Amino acid sequence: MPASKTPMASSKKSPATASSARKKPGKPTYLEMAHDAIASLKDRTGSSVPAISKWILANNEDAKSASPNVFKTRLSKSIKQGMKDGRFMKVKNSYKINVDWTKKQKAAAKAKEAAKKKVEKQRQKDFDQAKQQKKVEAEKEKKKADEEKKRKENVITPEERAEAARKKKRKEEAEARKKYIEQQLRKRRLPIEDTKLHREDKEWGVKPPEDVTKRPALPHTLTCLIPPHLRENIPKKYRGSAANASASGNGLLLGGD
Repeated sequence: MPASKTPMASSKKSPATASSARKKPGKPTYLEMAHDAIASLKDRTGSSVPAISKWILANNEDAKSASPNVFKTRLSKSIKQGMKDGRFMKVKNSYKINVDWTKKQKAAAKAKEAAKKKVEKQRQKDFDQAKQQKKVEAEKEKKKADEEKKRKENVITPEERAEAARKKKRKEEAEARKKYIEQQLRKRRLPIEDTKLHREDKEWGVKPPEDVTKRPALPHTLTCLIPPHLRENIPKKYRGSAANASASGNGLLLGGD
């Protein structure tokens, strides 16, 4: 029976040497499996093909699923490819990992890492330069805007400057008046005398409440306050048409002519 059909006890893997041979994680190739086998067996005189086969079959499920002939053919091609690439070196009927190849791989990995760091460093440097340039341009724009503002302020005529000052003063006075009226309205306690209410509303520009459509004229309001029995004592000159005129706000009694 072929030796490949009987799995033998596995030797322990060396994680450092095994991982250095594999470039990408996932399903290993036969060349990588052969490299792992030689590195794990650690035979000073090299590892024979049967020993390599036993180690692979004991440590790789994918290799076990292949037929013996396919496994033998693929392993043989892989070892030949390793010899061609300088990865393996043959000692009599055994194979060892070429020390020079290992050194080259380490040097290449080191150079690749250094190149990656260099690229990252250059990228960070370019980013910092672009950020600094953007900051400088923003400062220039701000300085330019400030200079333009000062120039416009210097160009303005004395008349325009005086007019701007007057507008500013009027605006401040209007705001102060508005604030004063708001304070007085908050202090107002109803009910208050009608004459005072009318005068303040007119002076402050206060509109009547929404539920009041139109306030009665003040002369009519005051006339209604005089009871009929007291009107008999009114002098003759205020009776008749004079009283009617007073009710409309044009008579002598209520400030008419």
